[in-house]
Amino acid sequence: MSFYRCTRISLAAFLLLSSATCFTHASPISNVKPIPRAFIGKWAGIHSTKQKLNKTILKDLCDNGGEQDTSFFVDFNVDAQRLTGVSYWEDSYDEYPISYSKYTPTHISGQSLSIAFEMGEDDQLSNKHVGKFDYKIVNGTLYLGSDNTVIEMMRCL
Repeated sequence: MSFYRCTRISLAAFLLLSSATCFTHASPISNVKPIPRAFIGKWAGIHSTKQKLNKTILKDLCDNGGEQDTSFFVDFNVDAQRLTGVSYWEDSYDEYPISYSKYTPTHISGQSLSIAFEMGEDDQLSNKHVGKFDYKIVNGTLYLGSDNTVIEMMRCL
């Protein structure tokens, strides 16, 4: 085999391998069951306030983003493998369930990998960790629990 041909094959293999490596770091692929269909979509809630979430507050959250210090949004992605959260008082994050201890159409819990990014121009990785989660839908309300915190949320229409 000629040196030129060997170099082309090596370069092609390197490019293929490096692009595959970048893809796996950008979007982990889960081999666990998909998130149940009832969760899929965008949900909104509030935290750090005595206000109770209602239809009027929900409409403001979904249409206008609500108050910067109290708004919280979660989008269970249509790929059914992750959720994306944004809280204006913290970072944005992606969460990937890695194991389930409870799995029903309206209640899932277990462990997840959470990857958080500092919000800003560069969206720098701020941390990643494995933690517990507990998500339950009761009468159209999502109770989003993660590491001793529970936030009540409603689906954006």
